[in-house]
Amino acid sequence: MPDGLAAMAMAVGVIAGVAAVEHLLVRLRSRWAFMPAVALPERLVPIARAPTGEGVAGGIRWWVDDGVVRFAGMAGRGRVRGTATLRPARGRGCALDVAWTPGWTLPTALAVLAVRGATLGEGAFAGTIAAGLLGVHLIVGWRTAASAAAVLRQGLVLAAEKDA
Repeated sequence: MPDGLAAMAMAVGVIAGVAAVEHLLVRLRSRWAFMPAVALPERLVPIARAPTGEGVAGGIRWWVDDGVVRFAGMAGRGRVRGTATLRPARGRGCALDVAWTPGWTLPTALAVLAVRGATLGEGAFAGTIAAGLLGVHLIVGWRTAASAAAVLRQGLVLAAEKDA
């Protein structure tokens, strides 16, 4: 097998492996799937009661795990996942501090692109492309997570009303 083809096969294997592990961890509801988390600056309106159990709202699947609501699913145009930490709100109810967990697959693919470009002597070119794509990924992911958080809040309100 030529060196270029072997390197490409290895890169595809690494990316596919990361994607498979990421998917499996989310399906198993592992806490590892929700790391690292980036706090969203938007504050959601507090809800009347802390949610319990699990549910689905607008394509967002959520479940409560040790005082933390974890969510994952399809929202808008991208796969999104994150956490909402429940804390007492002023007065009554509970506030939600939402954090978004960026996916691991695309950053891994971009790192492979940058490394492969560097080994071929095109590190500056490949690194610039990788950095630009990573920036776009973070901006789009951030916006998707913010809209998913709003959908999540609505779902939690409906679940709390159903429990009442």
